[in-house]
Order: sequence, then structure tokens, then C-alpha cells
Amino acid sequence: SRGLGDVYKRQDADSSVQRAALSGFAKLGEPSSAAAERILEILEAHPDDRMRRLAAAVSAQVVGPKPEVLERARQALGALETSPDPVLSRTASAALTRLAS
Repeated sequence: SRGLGDVYKRQDADSSVQRAALSGFAKLGEPSSAAAERILEILEAHPDDRMRRLAAAVSAQVVGPKPEVLERARQALGALETSPDPVLSRTASAALTRLAS
């Protein structure tokens, strides 16, 4: 039987893999629609602020070239600008500025 510590270790490992994948999205030459969709899902509903910060940081590069999701990204980032997490709020604001240019 797995102990609670094993479950937490697994969650940390999963989060590390997810953060690495998000970083990789930004390095893609032409991000896929699936990558843009995943970024939006994280911005809108992920429970981990670290994941949402990273998604906001790469959103302009991944979502910007996808006009079909641009308005949804602006709405999600706008909502994050009022986050109580000051880093998340600043990162979302900076992403909105990059999307506008």
C-alpha cells in the first residue's frame, strides 16, 4: 500500500514534468493548437499558482500566434491580474502587454 508521502512525491514529480513541458511550449517554432489549448486550461483553472505563473509567462509566445484563442487568453490573463499572488498578477499583466503588441 502506498503511503501519503508517496502520493505527495508523485504529485511533485508530476508538477515538475508539467512545468518542464510548459517551458518547452515556448521554445516550439510554431506552437500547436493543442499547446495553446493546454496553456488556456492552466490559466483558467489550474490549482497550482506556480503552474499558472509559468503558463502566463509563456502565453504570449504560445497563444499569440493563434487568433482563434486570443480573446479567451486575454480574458484569462485579465482575471489573473487581480490575483492575490503578486507575481502571478505581474506576470499576467506583462503577458497582456506582449499580446497587445
